[in-house]
Amino acid sequence: MNSLKHSLKGYLERNREEITLPSYPEVSKKKPKLGDIVQIICCDKIFIAVAIDQFKSYIMSEFWELATPNDIIVSTECLHVHKWLVETDQVIYFNLYLIYNIVGSLDKEYKQIVKCVYKSKEFLVKQFGSIVNSKDQMNCRDPRSKFKKEEAKKVLELNKHLYYS
Repeated sequence: MNSLKHSLKGYLERNREEITLPSYPEVSKKKPKLGDIVQIICCDKIFIAVAIDQFKSYIMSEFWELATPNDIIVSTECLHVHKWLVETDQVIYFNLYLIYNIVGSLDKEYKQIVKCVYKSKEFLVKQFGSIVNSKDQMNCRDPRSKFKKEEAKKVLELNKHLYYS
């Protein structure tokens, strides 16, 4: 539990850091497809996501230690961190105003897993078991619960900005 608290502390500190966005961000001209890793610039923040199709993506986080049973842990060589958490309960919807750049792609194996999870959430638990020990259920004091709430706020802010501003 202490390592989860430490990971959550690192996550919260990272979210408070000011980031310097490129003045003219590179924009991808092609539509994302299943498994493409997309860098999204919105609300003065940079988001990393994996595309489900050309209209939707799952947000990704480098804080894979905070995974829950709904998440997938993937490895990729195209980003500065090689191990990532794909949050299958946090969906970003693309629209015409979204500034994004395709920075890489998942391996074929991970693409298949993302596709299967998108079609059926039960696939994840049936195929791979639960990442979280069943005796170690999440509660409101669990760092993973706080992490999920913070991530949900970020995705809600992003989706609101894209569709209501």
